[in-house]
Amino acid sequence: MNNLEIRGTANVVGKDIPNIVGGFGPGKRSMLAQDISEFHQKELKHVNEAINNNRKRFKNYVDVIDLKQDNFVTVLLDQEILHQNSVNRSKNIYLLSQRGYAKLIKIFNDDLSWEMYDILLDDYFDLKEGELTPLDRLELFVQQGRKQEKAIAKINQGLSNVSNQVNEITETLDDITAKKIPESYTNAAGIAAQLGITSANDRLHANMVAAIARHIGIKAGESAPYEDDLVKIVFGDNHISSLVYYSPKAVETIKNWWEINKKDKRHEEYYQQNGVYGNKGDLKVAGYKIGTKTFKTYDRVISQKSK
Repeated sequence: MNNLEIRGTANVVGKDIPNIVGGFGPGKRSMLAQDISEFHQKELKHVNEAINNNRKRFKNYVDVIDLKQDNFVTVLLDQEILHQNSVNRSKNIYLLSQRGYAKLIKIFNDDLSWEMYDILLDDYFDLKEGELTPLDRLELFVQQGRKQEKAIAKINQGLSNVSNQVNEITETLDDITAKKIPESYTNAAGIAAQLGITSANDRLHANMVAAIARHIGIKAGESAPYEDDLVKIVFGDNHISSLVYYSPKAVETIKNWWEINKKDKRHEEYYQQNGVYGNKGDLKVAGYKIGTKTFKTYDRVISQKSK
């Protein structure tokens, strides 16, 4: 079941013990709890208790195998390594790997146990290269190949996941860029260009267009994503949190309002005449009044001229 087999005996500290191989991997040696109890001068029941009290720390077929229900018990009985009476009395018949034995030593944590650990590691568990059979080498080769296949599959899966994420991001970006914005839609700067709305230094006054839109009830200030029959608001890039596009209906509504209300615009001359330094180009802000509200954009800087 677990590819366990007995390959003769091994003499450790003057004691012959069964050389049990294969249960934890190709060519890997393991040791019965009853032999460990003798080496450590402990009763077998105390060794079993140490394992059972910490059972969650011992992984099956990695650290320990309970042979009580395993067919390998028959082999041990046939070779008189175990006796039927002891098998009948025992709740567990533990076989430990080198790793499981190391965990047991940490639980014992006494001087004799650490001394025996070094001895058993050198004299028994450390299998020399020459002791591997051709079948062990073949099994190790197959095992390593399977590990490499799993590692490659994991890497490929990771690359596939990254590729899928990139595709999803690309699709998302496509959704929020002009590809998904109808060609008939335009932004605030485009509307400002059509209406000739500029700030004091002749820049297209997109802020004013946005102010007009909000003033007349167009929801140009909503958080992305948002869409109605007047605007479509999408996520922007790292520098712009959102981008607002106006439908032809919105553009027409803004144009109509502008034609009626543009006379209420406060002109640059007003600010120059009422500036701190007269009309010497000391204009600090260019602003426009929409209804009863004044909107300002800081397009010019204060002159360094003194009074």
